[in-house]
Amino acid sequence: MLFLISALAWTLKSQSNDTIHMEFTTTNKLIRDIEDLEITLYKLVDSTFKYSVSIPDSIELIDAGSDRIFAGILPTPNNEENSISITSFFKNEFSSWDRFVEVLITGNKPGHPTLFSPEHILYGFSTNDRPFKLGVRKRLFTISNNKIFNYEFALVETPTAYLWIQYGSTPDTYDYNIERFNQFLDSFEILK
Repeated sequence: MLFLISALAWTLKSQSNDTIHMEFTTTNKLIRDIEDLEITLYKLVDSTFKYSVSIPDSIELIDAGSDRIFAGILPTPNNEENSISITSFFKNEFSSWDRFVEVLITGNKPGHPTLFSPEHILYGFSTNDRPFKLGVRKRLFTISNNKIFNYEFALVETPTAYLWIQYGSTPDTYDYNIERFNQFLDSFEILK
């Protein structure tokens, strides 16, 4: 029932609750068609990186410039943008799962540039992390361009990949969209 497009399949639900199966060759075409068809829910199935996730209409898709990055913007009351993204890495890009976790979370030290981005200085970690059944989850704070950012990272291992799932916000907007991110993670599935 699903069409594979660059290893991606999409199932869409319209406002009339009809299920629609469509092919999309580019993220920009998908974005245009979602607007034109008034799509309210869609599901991403990635057969290369072996995951699926439901995408609510509250996430505005953006073209991240890579077929290995899924990205979207979440609304906030003060028009600051929060983001959700999934960056996919083939397993051979890291020596091990432990190294992947180290680069994104455990190897980073407060007051120093992060291992994942030299433009971000780690400010600290949360001590109140939420459980995550599919992998590792951690909230961290960074400073970049004299601004503080809050991130929630969820790291997942699939049969073929390591996934870096991120929720990015400002300190003032973190609480506004964290439940949307939790729902996004709750719909996440690892494929065989």
